[in-house]
Amino acid sequence: MIGGFCLSFFTKKRRLQMAGKGLIWAVCKDPGGTNGVLPVVDELRKIGYEVLLIANGNALERLPTMNIPFLTLEEALAKSTIPDIFLTSMCYQGGVGRNLIPLMRSAGVPVITLQDFWGAQLKPEWEDRKFRPRFVCANDEVGADIIQRAWPGFHRSCIEITGFPAMDKYASLDVGGTSKKVREGLGIPADGKVVLYCDQIDYAGEVLTELVESLNSLGRNDIYFIPRMHPRLPKDNPDGFPKFQEAMKLFRAGTLIADSSRFTTSEVITAATVVLSMYSTVNIEASCIRKQNISMLYPDYGMGLFLKGANGIMDEFPLVSLGCSTKVTNRQELVAALTESLGSGLGLVSAQEKAFQLDGKNAFRVANLVKHAC
Repeated sequence: MIGGFCLSFFTKKRRLQMAGKGLIWAVCKDPGGTNGVLPVVDELRKIGYEVLLIANGNALERLPTMNIPFLTLEEALAKSTIPDIFLTSMCYQGGVGRNLIPLMRSAGVPVITLQDFWGAQLKPEWEDRKFRPRFVCANDEVGADIIQRAWPGFHRSCIEITGFPAMDKYASLDVGGTSKKVREGLGIPADGKVVLYCDQIDYAGEVLTELVESLNSLGRNDIYFIPRMHPRLPKDNPDGFPKFQEAMKLFRAGTLIADSSRFTTSEVITAATVVLSMYSTVNIEASCIRKQNISMLYPDYGMGLFLKGANGIMDEFPLVSLGCSTKVTNRQELVAALTESLGSGLGLVSAQEKAFQLDGKNAFRVANLVKHAC
């Protein structure tokens, strides 16, 4: 049973729908997945498809703040026949998008999954063959190779290189104008050094403490430090939340901007001198607009968490392998990388330009795949 509807009813509704084409269900869950699905939904609607946006997980809380209409699964099942195409993000712990795939496949509905990160929970959360889509949309050939390592036997023709749709916004973004707006709004002078840290869920306090102590050791007072908490931190890691708050209080290397919520993360990235995280999508976003960024991949937490999540299909964060991010594994390396980033720079731009040649058409390419899969 899913949402109170059994398979026989589900397939019956499918038979009634077959006379007409054009209905798409698009499911999103986590922030990264939602960021990828929304521009694809916009593209599909532009070319005439009826799209029901179905939210679960964090998207249930986030979409209302963005004034974006959506349905829950139960509402979608009650309101409509099942779709001609099923599109879902590949999010943490699966959720509605993953769990509906076997039912969609049994009803003959083509399934397309959308990655927002290399690997994207391919193992173990999406490993069971019953969750296999007809097509997976990947960012690049690196991503395609990872998919085939994770899913032996999954045919290369079922992997579409589209780019990450969430990154389309950077193709037309006025980086300079947005940076000026953010700096003025947060009281940061034009020559201020902005260090942006975007947290992940595990080891939140420990990683932030390490960064704060490293910044303190630089002995500078021109730093404007912006730590941004992961939206799921209080709920998913309640013990880490107070540690994160305490770590902010340790900062004494310049000016702490504890609340930057009036601006989106994407907007704040434009104002940053350097961006840091362990291995989150924020460093990918920074690379797209040619910003310096540092991946804190310490053996005990950053790299350990990454390798655990990779389940043997990756032995390095691809952004580092591509030369788009500087990897640090201890405090000495972190302090050195921060010093370079606030001075002459980390020398990442040429690799970033090669890896992310943004044309603003990633979502269009996904929508085009949907059109041909109908």
